[in-house]
Amino acid sequence: MRDSEFFYEMGQECTTHQHTLQDDGSMSLYFRAWTFMTGYTGIDGRLFNCGEAENTTCLGAMKYDEAEPKSVDDMFSYNVLWINDEHDLAVNYMCSEMMMGLFSFQWWSVYSKNQAVDADTMQAAANKVIDANVGYTDLGSRITEQGSTCEYDWTLA
Repeated sequence: MRDSEFFYEMGQECTTHQHTLQDDGSMSLYFRAWTFMTGYTGIDGRLFNCGEAENTTCLGAMKYDEAEPKSVDDMFSYNVLWINDEHDLAVNYMCSEMMMGLFSFQWWSVYSKNQAVDADTMQAAANKVIDANVGYTDLGSRITEQGSTCEYDWTLA
């Protein structure tokens, strides 16, 4: 389930996220999705300072290149608002400035390791965004297609 107005994910289905702990304590990430315009594709990145950064869960950098590391000022806040007791359902929230601070946008997502999460559980998780008091009073949401109708490409990492 995701924010229906987040333009980077519009039209995406069969979405996956892969996180891998690195020797330096950072986490590599790879986001994959199918779109009608590009087919199945993805983007990589890296999460840093998880649990150590001020006012955020982690600092993130997309299209991360170890040869040209980004400074902390060039990274975005990657916030995990809630994780359930079983650690198979999580809610994240992001807020980012664009175009040198001329405007900002925010978005949220519910991630699950389980493709068969019932609607009430998903909605309860999404409501954690409202509970966090980050500016949402109502959630326009979209549940993305997952499961047997998807042909995932795990080689894209």
